[in-house]
Amino acid sequence: MAGHKDTINAVYAAFARGDIPGVLAALAPDCRWTEAEGFPYGGTYVGPQAVLQNVFMRIESEWSGFAAVPERLVAEGDTVVALGEYSGTFKATGKHFRAPMVHVWTFGAGGVVSFRQHTDTVLVQRALQKPRPLQGLCLQKPPVHGQSASAVHSAPIQRAAGST
Repeated sequence: MAGHKDTINAVYAAFARGDIPGVLAALAPDCRWTEAEGFPYGGTYVGPQAVLQNVFMRIESEWSGFAAVPERLVAEGDTVVALGEYSGTFKATGKHFRAPMVHVWTFGAGGVVSFRQHTDTVLVQRALQKPRPLQGLCLQKPPVHGQSASAVHSAPIQRAAGST
């Protein structure tokens, strides 16, 4: 158990320094890596090469300062659970996010045979969303007592003296 916990500590340290080969080295050849549904890379990928292409290469190209920081590791038998926080800025929108994370790592022959991610995907999705233009914005004067709404809609907006 202590060995598994040490391995996962080393995986997070490798990720923090950008050593993706160091992260992938802990995975068994048939590791099933599951990203949460609703996460940008949601799905299950089998094997280190699939994880590299579908998760880590995309994180590198789409995020600035992406981090997965474990605050606590809990180990029992062949399982290590990491509780921590994600953060990063999505390049396409410039939006930053923070979200709690739980990773469940399961060991078997050859290393990590299963990884399962749990997170608040709504917080992540907000970073991916470009701001929408305001729709239905009405820049009209409110009706004056006794004036109909149609009269207000047809009346020109008065500008203050000296404004253009």
